[in-house]
Amino acid sequence: MFLTIMKLALRNIFRNSRRTIITLCSITMGGTAIILVGGYIDYNFWGLREVTIHSELGHMQFYKKGFNQLSKLDPNKYLMSKEQGEKLEAIVRSSKEVILTANRLSTSGIIGNGEKTVFFMGQGVEPDKEAKISNSLNVVKGRNLFDDDAYKVVLGRKLAEQLDLKPGDTTTLVVTTLSGSINAIDFTVVGLISNGYKEFEDKIVRMRLEDMQELLGTTNFERKVVLLKETLKTKAVASVLKKKIENQSFEMLLWTDLADYYQQVKTIYINIFNFLKSIILVIIVLSIINTMTMSVMERITEFGTLRAMGTTRQEILLMMISEGFLLGILGGITSLISGVSLAFIINILGGIPLEAPPGHTQGYQIFINLVPDVLIFSFAVAIIAAIISSIAPAIKASKLDVVEALRHV
Repeated sequence: MFLTIMKLALRNIFRNSRRTIITLCSITMGGTAIILVGGYIDYNFWGLREVTIHSELGHMQFYKKGFNQLSKLDPNKYLMSKEQGEKLEAIVRSSKEVILTANRLSTSGIIGNGEKTVFFMGQGVEPDKEAKISNSLNVVKGRNLFDDDAYKVVLGRKLAEQLDLKPGDTTTLVVTTLSGSINAIDFTVVGLISNGYKEFEDKIVRMRLEDMQELLGTTNFERKVVLLKETLKTKAVASVLKKKIENQSFEMLLWTDLADYYQQVKTIYINIFNFLKSIILVIIVLSIINTMTMSVMERITEFGTLRAMGTTRQEILLMMISEGFLLGILGGITSLISGVSLAFIINILGGIPLEAPPGHTQGYQIFINLVPDVLIFSFAVAIIAAIISSIAPAIKASKLDVVEALRHV
């Protein structure tokens, strides 16, 4: 019985092929939009995540316990000594997922060119290790730092523009040491760096860790940055390492805890995508309701004849819902074919160029990721929308009065 109803439903939806094709086009356009937008958002999440991790944060960072809450009150108290760093290194290195670790020390102060001074945020790093962690940083002029670059710095591109500095120029950094005195050291600029974020490029100054320690008058450092083999294993590795440092004098933050901008962008994109999905669902439902209602109006006499021949109301109801279900199946299939094909074409052609968004200094190319969850959702939404939208016309068809239906012209 079920197979017979499905065969009839398949024949019926193509009785008016023009209207069916228009309806399928509506479903296909909606499903394709979901696939493309979902793939674009997923690509943005991936790109933003990896740039965030590989330009500054690493996958996780370790500090002396209390650093993130109390270090402003007594900075020196919450720095790690060499011995503590070695102890922490042994714990972190116990995980096979860890590629490397690097120590950092940061400060803020005034940077000048002899005529003008501006505020800067400084990072003391281990250059050779940092080159692997921060591989998303682009050197736009000059070169990057090396371990033997004593009294040399790389500047954010926008910061260098403010001071009219270029590779080979000398600049003076002035900071307050950890003991409270003022210290100033001249450095040679060897390169200008960029990661696409204006806030970063406006302020960042990087130098060797040893030079930063001399500038601040200490031999300690503030954090150990950790790079893993795979970003997706961050939480699993963090869970293991967190237990190992539980009774130690260390604390840990993941890149997700430090990347406020990433979290804000992710929330905005998810809300936009959910809104888009709602709009598309409404469009598909209205389109199929129109098709099914017109089908009922055209077939009133047919339904009356079927009822007179002994077809039950439930069978009429099931037949109409089956027609909607088949429309959804066909629309879901064409959506997948169209969405995947367009995504493939866009990616093959090198993506779609976009201008730099607010807060960025560089534009980028849009690529479309084929996300299994989005593909499944696109297919499912076509079927669910088709079934939901066929219920009202199906009920109307099943409740037709037999005599009135047979007399309908």
